[in-house]
Amino acid sequence: MAAEPVPQGSTARRVPGVSLVLGLLAALLPKCPVCIATYLSLLGVTVGVAGAVGTLLRPAGFALVALSLGVLIARRWRRRRSG
Repeated sequence: MAAEPVPQGSTARRVPGVSLVLGLLAALLPKCPVCIATYLSLLGVTVGVAGAVGTLLRPAGFALVALSLGVLIARRWRRRRSG
């Protein structure tokens, strides 16, 4: 069986590019507290500002994770329903 060609503007052709960008972004984001402090100091952010922003970043991170999981679950659910 030969696979059907994917149309030029379809989502299937854009997904590898999006995955590449998201992968690079994840690789560049700091993952440890020392790295975060280093990035913030390079940007000129002081301890007071970092403390205020830090209280907002944790709930925002949890919201992004929940949103991502929701999208993945919805895609899987749609795929199973469509056959």
